[in-house]
Amino acid sequence: MTTLYTVDNVDPVLQFTDERLRQISTPLAEVEFDSAELADKLRRMNESMIVYGGIGIAAPQIGLFERLVVINIPALERPGFGQVEATPLHALINPEIVWFSDDRIKAGEGCLSVRGFEGYVVRPTRIGVVAYDEKGKRLEFEASSLYARALQHEIDHLDGILYTDRVAELRDLRRVSPVDAADPVWNHNPKFGKAAAAVSL
Repeated sequence: MTTLYTVDNVDPVLQFTDERLRQISTPLAEVEFDSAELADKLRRMNESMIVYGGIGIAAPQIGLFERLVVINIPALERPGFGQVEATPLHALINPEIVWFSDDRIKAGEGCLSVRGFEGYVVRPTRIGVVAYDEKGKRLEFEASSLYARALQHEIDHLDGILYTDRVAELRDLRRVSPVDAADPVWNHNPKFGKAAAAVSL
């Protein structure tokens, strides 16, 4: 039987006015890898990400202040990035960015914790990441394109930083109307269809 996820049966996403989002999250202890408790936290994160229409989510966004990130990017056309390849659903535990490329790009971002707004942020186009999977296996990899941006956005959440902190000018932040929020161009909830451009992180 397929579970129907709705706002009534998933964790709500904390909004930017909630001071808890400014906390620095705690690294997951080694003993917590490959546990039922970790699997449950990642499940909850994924369910909230699905319902609220994101391509990524960080644990603090649902009130879990641990260094956990879940990403699921569909293949889509994205301004500034062109045709983006899909990045399948996966979790990263205790992720750390160990290097940034010198080349940068200014592109639009949305955020599940900043509903109703979209902002343009300058970020490096490529990053080096060290993290762990759910089993505790160490991962080292390079991320580029939208995946690199999503990881930078989510790892910022782990350090109490919102993308709005990185918007350089007020004119780079715009309000998104409720109609836009239900548009597949803005929202990645499958019930609205395939995301085509700016998507929420």
